[in-house]
Amino acid sequence: MTRKPNVLVVQTEPVADDKRPKYLSPSSVSTFEQCPLRYRYSRIDRLPEPATEAQALGSFAHEVLESLMLLAHEERTLGRARQLLLDGWDAKWNAETHDLRLSDYERHVFRWNVWRCIENYFALEDPATVTLEGVEARLEGTIEGVPVLGILDRWQFAPDGTAVISDYKTGKVARKPYDAEKRLQLMVYVTLHEMLHDVTVGTAELIYLKGKGTRVAYEPTPEARAEMVSTVTTVWDGVDSSCASGEFEARKSRLCDWCSFKSICPAWERK
Repeated sequence: MTRKPNVLVVQTEPVADDKRPKYLSPSSVSTFEQCPLRYRYSRIDRLPEPATEAQALGSFAHEVLESLMLLAHEERTLGRARQLLLDGWDAKWNAETHDLRLSDYERHVFRWNVWRCIENYFALEDPATVTLEGVEARLEGTIEGVPVLGILDRWQFAPDGTAVISDYKTGKVARKPYDAEKRLQLMVYVTLHEMLHDVTVGTAELIYLKGKGTRVAYEPTPEARAEMVSTVTTVWDGVDSSCASGEFEARKSRLCDWCSFKSICPAWERK
């Protein structure tokens, strides 16, 4: 049998039926594709993973924008957004950044970076003119028999009656061919959204808040949808097979450097 390079098959205990994942999410699909053993540690064994500054920044910015878009149109001003940020800081994120062990200066920079994301959003559109049909919408259903769950940041109708679904991102803009994870996420949302709301999604977009702010639109073509279905069904079959046998591949890559499970990973110990 030919062995895959940089892959170690790790024998673990088979996963009991009642402990197996009940659904996939776009992020869990990506985790399994990157490293099935990490998927086992994080999604099945539920081993703790420390929060990162980047994750906290994204969550804080998302919370501010969610609160802003739930206000009446005329209240969605830059000044009100600033107040929402300050309220969120006092109520939650001041303490959260202490838990991240950031210095006083790093916490100042953190809050400033979140605010830059909000300013960039206002440069992209005037929220007072935007009519949304849903914010933080839960999308749950089956795709070719695979149970899938996702949370969509927002959606609205375009002038032609089709739906526009949007997701905020606070990381760097992903360019082809390195945007596969982002494309898959959006195509999952497109498919579930159309099932649940009986609408046609014409545009799926990412609203990048970092840097100067930019929008990247993806057309939900038949090819993009088919690619997503193939990936989701393949991953679900892989999860089922690995859970039954207890065999999970540890796939070594540069991503190992940022993994929370290096201390218990046999592949990392062998480097």
